[in-house]
Amino acid sequence: MAEKAPPPDSPPQLSEIEDVSREFQVLAKTVSDKLDAFQAWFQSLPGKLEVSVSLPETANRHHHLALERVKDGWELLFSSAYDESRYPVAKASLANKCIIVSMLPKLLKELYEEQREAVAQLRMATDVLSKLPSAKGGK
Repeated sequence: MAEKAPPPDSPPQLSEIEDVSREFQVLAKTVSDKLDAFQAWFQSLPGKLEVSVSLPETANRHHHLALERVKDGWELLFSSAYDESRYPVAKASLANKCIIVSMLPKLLKELYEEQREAVAQLRMATDVLSKLPSAKGGK
């Protein structure tokens, strides 16, 4: 005799909850660890610029991600409409970490474009300085 299907409004089996819970734990750790690795990578870059990106505001929600110079170096900071204060990505909720991950490609593009522009300006300045008489000790 075939088993009867449970009614549509019945709760899931406990084993199903346990399976999803295990998957949640693995995925949450993966996201957190990979964001930590990005933070470390940003810290290790020899030439950085402050850059930021925002997601378009939808349903009164606004999200902002920035690479900024802080007292002890550089940090990825996040803010949302619910909490206007900026805080390190490592302290973000898992829901916000998922939003942050979706914003990383745009932040990387912005950083690259800003660096290229700054390099062009520095090359021009170096070229101009190389054509000026050398200044030695203010004499």
